[in-house]
Amino acid sequence: MVVVAYIEALREPPDFSRMPSLFRFLFILGLIAGIAYVAVFSLANFVKHQPREIVVTVPADKFVKEPR
Repeated sequence: MVVVAYIEALREPPDFSRMPSLFRFLFILGLIAGIAYVAVFSLANFVKHQPREIVVTVPADKFVKEPR
């Protein structure tokens, strides 16, 4: 009985009148963009960075240009 109802449901055309696919796509895209914006905003405002000095010794031979 359930199998017959499932097969009959597959034969019926799908009902796309609820929401057009372009609006659904734009809605999902906006939702993802909103989540990304909130994530970047949260990282920028709530994560405290700790500045520190970095010392790198550059060998003297890196300053000399070799003749061709």
